[in-house]
Amino acid sequence: MGARPSKARYQTRNTTAVAVKQEPPTPVEHPYHYEAYKICSSKDILDLFKLYEEDPNISKKQDIAQNHLQNVEFTPAFIRHDIATLDQLVNLMATAEKEGSHVKAVGSFYAFGNVCETDGILVKTDLLSQCTQTDLSRLTEHAKADAEKNDIVYFEVLSGTTFADIIKVLNKHNRALINLGGFTGQSIAGATSTSTHGSGINIPPLSSMIVSVHLIAPGGHQYRIEPSNGITNPTAFRSANTNVTLIQDSEVFSASVVSIGSLGISYSFTIITIPIYSLIETREMLTWETVKPTMMTEIVEKHRNVEIWVNPYTGEALVTKRDIATKEEIDKYGNTISIQTRKDLGSFLEHPLVKSLAEQLGTAVGTALGHLMHLFPHYIPQVANIHRSYLISKQLIDTALKSQYHKTPIVDTYDNIYPVGIVNDFPAISIEISYSIKDDNHILATESAIKLLQQLRDTKKLSLTSFFSLRFVAASDQYLSMSYGEPRCAIEFPILYADGHYFPEVYKPLIEDALRFGGRVHLGQWQPPSFNSHYLSQVYPDGGLTAFRNQITKFDPKGTMTNTLLRQLGLVPNSPLEPVVRDLAF
Repeated sequence: MGARPSKARYQTRNTTAVAVKQEPPTPVEHPYHYEAYKICSSKDILDLFKLYEEDPNISKKQDIAQNHLQNVEFTPAFIRHDIATLDQLVNLMATAEKEGSHVKAVGSFYAFGNVCETDGILVKTDLLSQCTQTDLSRLTEHAKADAEKNDIVYFEVLSGTTFADIIKVLNKHNRALINLGGFTGQSIAGATSTSTHGSGINIPPLSSMIVSVHLIAPGGHQYRIEPSNGITNPTAFRSANTNVTLIQDSEVFSASVVSIGSLGISYSFTIITIPIYSLIETREMLTWETVKPTMMTEIVEKHRNVEIWVNPYTGEALVTKRDIATKEEIDKYGNTISIQTRKDLGSFLEHPLVKSLAEQLGTAVGTALGHLMHLFPHYIPQVANIHRSYLISKQLIDTALKSQYHKTPIVDTYDNIYPVGIVNDFPAISIEISYSIKDDNHILATESAIKLLQQLRDTKKLSLTSFFSLRFVAASDQYLSMSYGEPRCAIEFPILYADGHYFPEVYKPLIEDALRFGGRVHLGQWQPPSFNSHYLSQVYPDGGLTAFRNQITKFDPKGTMTNTLLRQLGLVPNSPLEPVVRDLAF
């Protein structure tokens, strides 16, 4: 890293206290307002502002960056909270490269690993939030005809916009996203740049909804990046955008969406939307042994979305199947979700183990615990070192799993079916690993993970605090996607987060075991600190990695976007392809 940029250039805190002259409220009629007025108008408060801004300990604390779970913490040189316009972002990227500063952008910051870490400038993208319909005059005639034929409407979305906010806008237009994950609080840039996905063997990751990227590369260079058959009319675009270079090249595009922030900062995306739709959801309690023989042919390949939740300690399994609801199904099963939820919750709260926990924690907290475990049981409070004390029994996980079963199908709009709800606000951490489904590789990997989890529980008293889930994803053309080049099965292993010492003891052996089956780890979730470039070489095709590294060298030749993770993975300018190392230890 070169010379540090001047602090004034990137400092965003308002360090000037201004006393606003106003008529004071009367102490009799407005006693609380009067007291507040006295405090805010006093010399003491102005002195406190000065002390606050000059105290090095306070200043240092202000500049610490933490993710939502607070398991990731680092101190960037500066944090920019004020980036709200394209010009601001362009100027920042130009200055950063000139002064030799590293840069990273962060959205909602739900990542569990160090993908966003930087020792330079951390750009908060919260203010880059907007979703508007695409100007049709920008499109090629072929794109217009294709959109009309397939009832596609394009929208422009700024990179800091959350999926929840995108959905609000689309609902007003009776439009929908093709698919969703279980959480809508992530920004579109954060989710798609790490290959976040929903479930559906014929539906690619969420990144597939993006057909065009407006990238701000180091140096402030602007690019509109699309596949070779992109939707943008080159002639019309160039006449209207003299400062933006249009690149319509599939090799470049395949590195520009799932990029983990290695090429620059995305300002906006063009996304595909479809007519709003409802889903019908059915669930079935089975066992892992009964599911696995016909998993693909009888379950996964016959439905739009399939999720399989498995208790690794008892073999109980809950299979969730979702399909586009017909009008008849909407009329018959609509508005049943809240009724079913209340019934399930009532029976679950009567379970003796839940009652016992409620007694230990107090009535109010115990009730909250029941709600929490009902919705998604991996958020179970840790009491007296809950994991090692076996307070979470195998049977309790079964009970929580069975509480998710509903006999009657549920029908609702897609945005009410996919998200798992309020449980996303509770502290859990996870890893997710995807496997090829060729030759039942994913089943062999699942069997191996179950065996390992049972061994860890029996010999070391280490365990998950819930069931794990299997989801299925179609192939992606994005080089760093978990499903690059082929459809895959993704398995997620959640653990309640209480401290930073317990979960790595479970996750490290799981990741080591996964590599035997070519498992690709989700780069937005937790990875061991010893993760390195040998890992990428083992689980991703050489051609894709070489093409990806070539784009890094092209867009970021000075390494402005480089951080610890990219350096460890060898995703830096002019980095050679690493040889494959078969036995990796974490």
